Amino acid sequence: MSLKVTPANPMFTTVLKSTLGRYVVYKNRVEFAREDLSRWHAIQPPYLILANHVNNLDPFWLGYFSKDPIHFVVSDEQYRNPVKRFFLRNLLGGIPKTKFISDMDTIKGILRLVKSGHAIGIFPEGMRTWDGRTGDIIESTSKLVKLLKIPVIACTLDGAHLAHPRWAISGRRGKVTIRIQDIMDGETLKGMDVPSIHKWLTHALDHDEYAAQRSEPIRYKGEKLAEKLERFLFACPHCDSITTLHSENNLLYCSECHYAVTYNEFGGFEPHTHELIFSNPRDWNTWQRDFLKLRLETRPEKEVIFSDHAMLYSADKQKPLEKRTDGVLTLTPEEIYFSESGTSLHFPFRHIAGMNVQYSNELEFYFKDTLYRFKFSDSGASAYKWTAALELKAASLPIKKYHDKRVGGIYGIDLAQRHGFSFYFALSRNGYLFKEIHSGTQSTFNSHFHCRRICRSDSRTRSPQYCPAQYADA
Repeated sequence: MSLKVTPANPMFTTVLKSTLGRYVVYKNRVEFAREDLSRWHAIQPPYLILANHVNNLDPFWLGYFSKDPIHFVVSDEQYRNPVKRFFLRNLLGGIPKTKFISDMDTIKGILRLVKSGHAIGIFPEGMRTWDGRTGDIIESTSKLVKLLKIPVIACTLDGAHLAHPRWAISGRRGKVTIRIQDIMDGETLKGMDVPSIHKWLTHALDHDEYAAQRSEPIRYKGEKLAEKLERFLFACPHCDSITTLHSENNLLYCSECHYAVTYNEFGGFEPHTHELIFSNPRDWNTWQRDFLKLRLETRPEKEVIFSDHAMLYSADKQKPLEKRTDGVLTLTPEEIYFSESGTSLHFPFRHIAGMNVQYSNELEFYFKDTLYRFKFSDSGASAYKWTAALELKAASLPIKKYHDKRVGGIYGIDLAQRHGFSFYFALSRNGYLFKEIHSGTQSTFNSHFHCRRICRSDSRTRSPQYCPAQYADA
């Protein structure tokens, strides 16, 4: 289901800025360096503004300080609600995008708006950060930058993560600063290759909230500061148990070994019952991912790593979700499966596409072109641990080989995994990209979008690099 992209309504965006925009900026103590703002306002659209994604209010904050309406790339989840869909499509100029899945309609919408002279906003990580660090910049964003050849403004939102961590149920009173890290004009970008653009973006958007706190500590005041931190931190470093962490007020504790820490106003930990193991959630997360990776690599294929009670919903791409049934979602080293009333749905890792977390604790992914969402019975259940497991498994999947005389000598096929999106590249002898196979389906691209050549290998995904007109992971 594709949605038409239309320009934002200038009158509506002006009213929104002066009302809701002014309120969320004042409430969260958001500021923009005056000299940075002057540099931004000197640029005439079309242009791209790219920023790290840390808070649900990021688009409102950027939109408030902009002199031009910004057309943001928005998760298609927001279009399932008819009210949100009306505002995004008819008044705000939103560009719908399925998370971590190629979407040509998104690219076409961006090209149409750029051609009309509008500003485009993208959060190139594709999701909000969990630990305050800028995540991997999705490479297709760099390809899009190369394709568009328009000015790019790269900025960071400092303090926005601690003002409302992704796992938290409420915000905190602190300071948020928007900084322009760099501006690149279209002519300069025209002369750069994609790897150079990607390297520049990665450097320009890099931000570590906890490193910033070490150099300039800022308090973020609120109540029940640790509430629902177990949505993010799922493994206990004291006893190695999974899903035994719980929170209450400012306390995070393990029900198995009773290890406990206090979450403070600086976003760090203080000892409560035992000697402190990690001083902040970022370092704890680094350890728990390594711990989970070891579990997935060393445990038997059928052994249960963890499970959660959940309600199952399903839908086609942008249609409303339909409630199916409740049951238990289980993860093993080889697959995810959902059990209810003696029957099971099995989801092998290699066929899961676009896995992501919605609303902090709901898990969703595509399997054979159907969207599945799992709403956990426990509001503190960690959906993050499921995406972490898939990302760790994706990095270890082997390369597949394929040969088919019918297509003129396809000599190889690579399985690539990026944030849970599995896809195959079939390469002909002359280097043309032939097919994409994802979620168990095949599709052949129109010749207009065929790559003219395969540039060089991407060592991270072990897949050929591809042209920006083909994929839109941003």
